[in-house]
Parts: sequence; C-alpha cells; structure tokens
Amino acid sequence: MVGYAYMRKIVTRPLKPREVKFVEAKARGLNNARAAMEATGTTDLNIASTQASRMLHNVTVKEAIAAELQKQGITMENAIKPIAKALAHDDVEINLKGSDRYFKLVGAYNNNEGGGSVHFHMHAGGERGEYGDV
Repeated sequence: MVGYAYMRKIVTRPLKPREVKFVEAKARGLNNARAAMEATGTTDLNIASTQASRMLHNVTVKEAIAAELQKQGITMENAIKPIAKALAHDDVEINLKGSDRYFKLVGAYNNNEGGGSVHFHMHAGGERGEYGDV
C-alpha cells in the first residue's frame, strides 16, 4: 500500500546477564570492546568488538546504558558543554583537544579506541585550484 507508513512496536525485554554486565562496565567508563570482554569473558579483542557492536544495536541495551549514565549525571548536554568551551577557546591546543573529543563523541574515528583516521568531504562550490578540485 503506497502512501501508508507502518510503525513497528518496540518491544523491550529484561536484559540478559551478560548485557547487564556490559551496561555496568560501560557506566564505569570502559570502552565498548573492554566492556564486552568483561561481560562475556572473552579475551579476544576482535570477538569482544563484535559482541559489543551486537549489544549496542539492541535498543534495550542502549536505553539501559543511557539510564545508568544519567543516574551519574552524565548526559549528552553535560558531555558537550566542555567540548563547546574548548572549541571556542583562543588557545589552539585546547581547541584541537575539543575537536578530538567531539569526533570521539560522534563516532567519527574508525576504531574503538579513538585516534584513528577521520573522514572529511570538502565541497568548495566547484572551484578548481592549481592542483584540481579544492
């Protein structure tokens, strides 16, 4: 039926024991892979990264992490305030640290630890410089 949008009902369920451990580890500040290692008992970083990714695709797990962080006063608003201050700072070192924190927050790095490459696409209105597209 064209023109009709169907909404799926999101069904929440109790967390599994390993998901509870994962949520607790994330709330203590562990990165995704380390939290999964602790929650599942695996010692393989690649397996842990895959397990973390699967758990983080679960709406119930994501909501539980957000709730735990909020209990600690950690909200997106509170996380962004110091980043915004650093980005507006006159000191270039502080400004760069703020940029780094922002990219980590939005997941722009391509690995679990951060510090990887960041992908940018610059569009300069079709201007062509000495070396081609700018």
